[in-house]
Amino acid sequence: MPDLPISPPGNLHIAAEEILSCTLSWLRQNYFNFQFYAERDIVWTIQQQFVQLVRDRRLNLKVFSDYPIMFNDKRARVDLALIDDNNSIVLALEFKYEPSHRRKDILPTKFPVVFWAEVKKDIERIHHFVEVGKAQAAYSILIDEGG
Repeated sequence: MPDLPISPPGNLHIAAEEILSCTLSWLRQNYFNFQFYAERDIVWTIQQQFVQLVRDRRLNLKVFSDYPIMFNDKRARVDLALIDDNNSIVLALEFKYEPSHRRKDILPTKFPVVFWAEVKKDIERIHHFVEVGKAQAAYSILIDEGG
């Protein structure tokens, strides 16, 4: 478990950003201890780490996957969201995952998985969510296993 920086009491936005930073550092350090096949595997692993860190820090945050960010639009969902007690989205995350093309346990016909148009669309979506006040902060994260 990574050491967590101390954040001011009550500042959930800073705490959520710290959780994200610590989790991404943890994932970099432990990446090859896992066998990921699809984006959902990455999201689940990060969600589990978020839940543990929220619990350890006793933060008033909830962690949800496939979270509806705009309830009137079924397509407006994010892969992970950290939600406060007022049901406000403190942090929204979108992920894309491209497995290494050298892997022998994934058929070569499955590649590429991620297309740049999808990445661009995710970036535009999360910018929009912040601009219209649906999320305090949002990130689009691409994990390219092959570098």
